Amino acid sequence: MSSRTSNSVRNTSVNFITQIVTIIASFVTRSVFIYALGKTFLGVSGLFSDILQLLSLAELGVGTAILYEMYRPIANNDKKKVTALMNFYGKVYTIIGCVVIVIGLAITPFLDFFVDNKSNIPHLRLIFLMYLSNTAASYFFAYKRNILVATQNGYINSLNQTAFSLLQQVIQIVILLIWKNFYAYLAVQVLCTVASNVEISRYVNKKYPYLKENKNEKLEKEDTKNIFRNVRAMMTTKISSVVVTSTDNILISKYISTAYLGIYSNYTLFVSMIRTIITKAFEGLTGSVGNLATCEDHEKSYKVYSNAYFINFWIVGFCVSMFYLLVDSFIKVWIGDSYILEWGTVALIAFNLYFRLMRNTNLVFIETYGLFRQMRVKSISEAAINLVASLFLLLTLDMGIYGILLGTLISNFLTNFWWEPYVIYKDCFNKKSYRFYLRTGIYTAVFIGTIALNLFIFKYITVGSNILSFIIKLFISLIDINLIYYITLRKMDEFKEFKRIMSGFIGRMKGKLKRN
Repeated sequence: MSSRTSNSVRNTSVNFITQIVTIIASFVTRSVFIYALGKTFLGVSGLFSDILQLLSLAELGVGTAILYEMYRPIANNDKKKVTALMNFYGKVYTIIGCVVIVIGLAITPFLDFFVDNKSNIPHLRLIFLMYLSNTAASYFFAYKRNILVATQNGYINSLNQTAFSLLQQVIQIVILLIWKNFYAYLAVQVLCTVASNVEISRYVNKKYPYLKENKNEKLEKEDTKNIFRNVRAMMTTKISSVVVTSTDNILISKYISTAYLGIYSNYTLFVSMIRTIITKAFEGLTGSVGNLATCEDHEKSYKVYSNAYFINFWIVGFCVSMFYLLVDSFIKVWIGDSYILEWGTVALIAFNLYFRLMRNTNLVFIETYGLFRQMRVKSISEAAINLVASLFLLLTLDMGIYGILLGTLISNFLTNFWWEPYVIYKDCFNKKSYRFYLRTGIYTAVFIGTIALNLFIFKYITVGSNILSFIIKLFISLIDINLIYYITLRKMDEFKEFKRIMSGFIGRMKGKLKRN
């Protein structure tokens, strides 16, 4: 197994495990939060998180642009160039953190606009300012995390974030159980964010001492121009991504209710869990694909892409199927029938999640190959279509939550679905993109067919106990989703390659265990 593949497997494995741990802890914290504070504060938490995600537009993709510029000097062991990039990165992120604070303070007087009139939430502005403090704190020292990704050591970053996340959530649970104090809960979040960033900064300084030795190193003007050229190209992609992911909660809070947003946020909690696990797993590929982009040919890149896309489908299809088939049953057991959404809403949430996560491989290649300029028109179109379609379906056709979610699905189909693979196949592989659409059609047919078969089977599960019903459905789903995927996809070359990689990885692990 090559060092690049080994690094990818290590980063992906650690990312996956740490995210599972974080998610379990987050779920426990959410359960205590609902018990202590209720659905309205839950809605406020989701609303402010999305408003502040809009403020993250100030970052404009600078981090990604600099990460892209780091791959070649790292491959060439050009330490001065790497240091100059990191110094520039630190200065820019300090400015961005200050800009976020200023914009956040400017919108604080207008927070009532985003909350429905029925909600009576005390100290709304204080709550927002504490969320703002946490967001701003994330920009100071955090820039040093990127060198770990670029040097294929992203697993260190994952371990750091997981450790401080667990510490934060243990303290928050104690606060909620004893005092039920939302403000102390938020204060702990801010302190742990700062502590995590300080610790990762200390670690990076120790692991890469040349960063301090060359602390006065500056970028050449041409390098700075390249970065800002890519930032300008990425700006539209960043804006589009934030608009698409952040506006749903704001529209729900404003036009439906903040309490309904609290119920909806329990579903999006699971969506976030799935997205985080899978996205983090694919971040393990970023450094290796970036290295591949500087060293290999079109055919090698295409093979890596095809294998990654296959693995992505299996994981995404399995996770989203489990979500759609089991989430209602789980919520009934967890917090009761009053927190259940309509089946159509859940279906739209699931399909939006599926098509969003099926883009993971595309996004890794777009980032590592620097295809930012090719995404500009697509990104503007996606954001515009999403907002216009959602508002039209919500306000003109009075479709409520269905209109908001359909707007997101429509914008994805009309832009991302066809444009991203077209650019990647043309610029990275020198191939026609029809192969992608055929393969995606096969995968999606298997995905939908598997869900339909399970729903048919579930009709015959008539036990009275919610817990027993959930356990039976869980057991059936775990087995037959993977069984159907295996039966339908086992003859594909990508499946055979996946088996080969996993066999090599397991063999290496067994060898290490024997030596120990």
